[in-house]
Amino acid sequence: MPGAPPRFTHETSWIGTIADAFLLFFAPLSCSFAEIEPSRGTWCILIPELEDLETFERFRRDYEVNTINMFAGGPGDAALRYLTEMDLTGNKKDFSPNGCEVYVIGKVAWNKKQQVRRLMMRIHPTEKNFRIYKKMRGIFQNKIHLKKTDASSKSKKSRTRSTDKNKTQKKKDENYHWVSSPYAAARIAENLVQGKRWYYQFAKPLSWYIDTLERKRKSSPGSSHEKIWFESIRRFERAELIKFMENNEIWNSEEEQWFVKSFHETLSRLYAKEASHLNRRGGSRTLGDRWKHMNEKIYRDLAQAKTSPQIRTVISDLWAKSGRPPSLQEHTGALWKFISKDSEYARDLSLVALASYQGSSSLFRETVKDAVQKDEGCQLSLNLEKATTQEQVLKAYQTLWDFVETNDEEKNDLEVFVTKNWKRALEIGQEEIQKAKKKSNDA
Repeated sequence: MPGAPPRFTHETSWIGTIADAFLLFFAPLSCSFAEIEPSRGTWCILIPELEDLETFERFRRDYEVNTINMFAGGPGDAALRYLTEMDLTGNKKDFSPNGCEVYVIGKVAWNKKQQVRRLMMRIHPTEKNFRIYKKMRGIFQNKIHLKKTDASSKSKKSRTRSTDKNKTQKKKDENYHWVSSPYAAARIAENLVQGKRWYYQFAKPLSWYIDTLERKRKSSPGSSHEKIWFESIRRFERAELIKFMENNEIWNSEEEQWFVKSFHETLSRLYAKEASHLNRRGGSRTLGDRWKHMNEKIYRDLAQAKTSPQIRTVISDLWAKSGRPPSLQEHTGALWKFISKDSEYARDLSLVALASYQGSSSLFRETVKDAVQKDEGCQLSLNLEKATTQEQVLKAYQTLWDFVETNDEEKNDLEVFVTKNWKRALEIGQEEIQKAKKKSNDA
């Protein structure tokens, strides 16, 4: 078994009795496995902590693993997912897991040919963290991505006569998909197994993703691993993050929720001010470019703030520029106490708020996208296809508000967005309708 021999000693192979060797030979049958670093072939061996072998034997016969769940974001994610699956299966067999051990087996940078034990962890999550993880993984799901086949490569394959080339092409065609695990889920799981708050070092990538991030960095000059990690969460995992943050159980205190709300209000005011400045002064840059530049500056200032004074300065400057948002005015003392007591957590939570912020345009697109996929989208599609004036656009979207499952404040923001930006609202609606039609035709 890889990793069985002691490391950094004179022994080059495992030494022990025949009985122990026999047990080790069959030991993997009772373990579970998860891949965490596909580019390096890194796997986690998950070993349950047992008190009753007979009960475990009955449980093991019914234990099934979905193939997509064999891919994890890190050893912490792999362990908690394994314990979750054991818990779900074990409830039927009166079996409850106490914890597990994780052995990470993979290659190291200085030796690509040898498999070694890179890490060992004992996982005993608290009941609260275990519940948080199960809620989180119910929202953040692994995704299967299909690899697009190039038409030219197919024609080339038909013309290929060499047997070796045909074998190589066949091997490539077999790998037609790959599975990705959400970045946010990996970070949250790692924090939970370490007993940290789920958003601790939220914008800092895990070491298991360095190879993937490095490939992306080479294709995006000027970016860093941290920036790519954060932007991936903000762009592709924002909806899941917002849904996860709606659970009250994940928060340690009300101050954390107040802080996120005040930061979202701050961003909303700053975006509105930027739009107002553009309308008054004009300029060569579009509003989208201005917002993007502002986002990058806020991220950069927060990421570079390392000490408590620096963190307080960055956050207080944002609050001052936005004109003291309502949540700050209501909970001034509690929020300043939170920042002073847990400045690093305040910085990390600020980055969470930045990644999860959904402006009116993004919220509007998500609402329309959800609507056109349901029955009420049919009438909306018909009305938008004929709309050419502001009055027609407003009338077309009027039928949508009855189906919007948001609070009154968000619904009001959507109505204001359509009123002020009816041309953009029309474009978004038509784009989502075309996407839905294309998806339907492809299916």
